[in-house]
Amino acid sequence: MVRRSKLNVNCILLLASISLLVGGIYFSPFNGPIVDYKIHGVLLRVADHREAITKSVSSTGIVPEERPSHRLPDVRSEKWNESISTTHLNFDPWGQPFRYRTTSESRGFIVYSVGINGIDEHGAGDDVTDSTKRYRCEDYRHNCDRNVHFAAILAMLVGFTLLVFSVSKLISSTNSSKPAGLRR
Repeated sequence: MVRRSKLNVNCILLLASISLLVGGIYFSPFNGPIVDYKIHGVLLRVADHREAITKSVSSTGIVPEERPSHRLPDVRSEKWNESISTTHLNFDPWGQPFRYRTTSESRGFIVYSVGINGIDEHGAGDDVTDSTKRYRCEDYRHNCDRNVHFAAILAMLVGFTLLVFSVSKLISSTNSSKPAGLRR
């Protein structure tokens, strides 16, 4: 009974250490792009605008021309039942209109937000273009809380320490349960 309870404690320690490691890795600063409600909202709007323009291109066979100041083209959105160039969703959370440019890419155009700095960098820099691009904490100051990163790293360290401790206890309890002639 004593040996079984030691095994249960070791298993619980092992599971706790793995949980801390996984949680620490998930919340670590090394875990991909930042997640921010404004960027997420912009990415959804960019996708909606892109979809409306793509449907227009599919039906007409023509990629809309760029407009002055690279404003969105006058394309009707089925989703909003109005033109994407006049909709209230034409502006990003920082008060700037979404931008549209024709490109030599296979799609033929790009839709993006100029981002928090308000400077049109043609989809580069901090401009919000798509979910594959990484948005830096230094630019957006969201989800960059150093306390969260510290807690994640601390959780990983505690998890690793618990893992080493529980594995060593598990090994020592396994060795102590062997007959004296089989112990190393």
